[in-house]
Order: sequence, then C-alpha cells, then structure tokens
Amino acid sequence: MEDWRKNLTPEEARELEVEDAHLRRRDAVFRKRAKDAFRMACKRAGPAMPVWLSAGQKESMLELYLVAQHLEAVRSGKWQVDHIVPLHGTCPETGNFYICGLHVPSNLRVIAAEHNRSRSHNLPTFDQSGFDSKDILNQSDDEIPF
Repeated sequence: MEDWRKNLTPEEARELEVEDAHLRRRDAVFRKRAKDAFRMACKRAGPAMPVWLSAGQKESMLELYLVAQHLEAVRSGKWQVDHIVPLHGTCPETGNFYICGLHVPSNLRVIAAEHNRSRSHNLPTFDQSGFDSKDILNQSDDEIPF
C-alpha cells in the first residue's frame, strides 16, 4: 500500500476503494471494446494484415484502439483508428482501385470519426508537376491532408 493511503480515515479509504474499483471496471470495458475493434479490423483487413507482425507490433496497434476508446470518454465526439494509406483505396475521379495499404502500426493513427468518414477510402490525386510529398509529411495531425 502507498504511504499516503495509511493516513486516510476509514471513510476516505472506502471512498478511494470505490473510485478505484469504478476506474478498473471502466478500463476493463475500454480494453474489451478496443480488443473487439482490433479483432474486427484484423478480420476485415484480410490479406492486408501481414503474418510477420510481432506480438509487440500487435500490442502497439491495440494501444491505438485503446487511445480511441479513451478519447471518446474524455472528449466529445467519436474517435476512430484510421489507415493512413487505405487498405482498399480508390481514385475519387474514376472509382478505379489503385492502392492497397497494410494493417500495420506505422499505417495507423487515431482521428475524429467525421474526418475518417469524410476521407472514406480515397486518396487525393495529384498531377505530377504539383505534388510535393514533403508538404504532406510536414503537416500536423490537426490539418489532416487527406
């Protein structure tokens, strides 16, 4: 037991125990939801989920799903784990399939659901002369480029 807890009155100790139990239950619910979301995302990813992912990489992916759960509790709105490069990307103008991202930690980020939904599975198209990848890579997370 921590030193500061020794000086608590019985009522304060009981209050703290109740609060700790509530937080443990809430965290268990968050972990369960995150595991379910991660499991379903892995299932939907199909061949985009590499077999060579280590347990540590899978755990870091699960952590992103936990962050999304915690953000929903702390901030208003819904939060989702987004694939930076879509798993099944299409060209917005033609509708033709043209990209396939991987379900790996480096291709995931947590963003607001409305940004994720508006983006859908599209990537912007650029003419060869006007595209500079450094511009996109240097943008902050608040300015989601696509």
